[in-house]
Amino acid sequence: MNISSEIQNTVSHKYALSVLDGTLISGDKIKLAVKRYFTWLENAETDGYYLDHNAGIKMINFFPTCLKHTKGKLAGDAFILAPFQQFTIYNLFGWKNKKTGLRRINTVYDKRAKKNGKSAEVAGISLGVMAIDRESSAEVYVGATKEEQAKICWQQAVDFINHPMYKSDYLEKLGFRCLQNKILFEPNKSMMRPLGGDSKTQDGINSHLSILDEYHAFRDDSVKENLESSSVQRSQPITYHITTAGTNTFGVCKQYEDTCIEILQGQKKDDSLWIMIHDLDEGDDWEDENNWYKANPLLGQGLS
Repeated sequence: MNISSEIQNTVSHKYALSVLDGTLISGDKIKLAVKRYFTWLENAETDGYYLDHNAGIKMINFFPTCLKHTKGKLAGDAFILAPFQQFTIYNLFGWKNKKTGLRRINTVYDKRAKKNGKSAEVAGISLGVMAIDRESSAEVYVGATKEEQAKICWQQAVDFINHPMYKSDYLEKLGFRCLQNKILFEPNKSMMRPLGGDSKTQDGINSHLSILDEYHAFRDDSVKENLESSSVQRSQPITYHITTAGTNTFGVCKQYEDTCIEILQGQKKDDSLWIMIHDLDEGDDWEDENNWYKANPLLGQGLS
């Protein structure tokens, strides 16, 4: 396996190594995700893919360059992604198809406990996609069961641009503008807005990035299916599931997660799907603080 020094020196790759050798406490499903990453690297030439370092690192660098934290004890600090966050973002935007040059990954399933930075991270990805992807009139939607829920992530993106104390002047200079119900990126006429199952209309959308917020709360996949079907004319759309653990063992999220686990275990194959399930393992003692890191990867990195 020939891995370039650029890739080996990334925080992303070092994170993978630390999970693999046990230096970093992580659950079995994250270990499987990391092993899958190394399998991808090993088989890249045969499978017809390559890892574009510049594309992956460009999105990672967008965060500290353009965004500031707006909440908590890190408010006002540059948004530096944690290693596990860099691992997903580097791979999502770095893996390319050799023939087309388009992204290999078009779907992400990301599960972690509450207060582990999901909304801020995907809000930053949303702005980064609008500015970096060069997709003409890109449309970014935060989908949720209720529009009020969808507005949480969308409002975080607004705060990155307009927060009275911690906004980034750089975003305004790039061309971002906030209206009542949408964010505009004027250079390529892109926009971002919330979309709930209760929104007045879900017609006329043409999604480039679809974020499914708190997927465990979805009673059905009507919002997801509408967003995904609207993206068929896009050359490299992304569907991004973010969720915490739910209680509905028969819901669409649980069914989808079961499929994701089968992929991680090698029972099924989908090389366009990126999976990160931060969870306790079966039999773990939830009162053992060492196990908390498995579901809370931000512990010690901005999460108390």
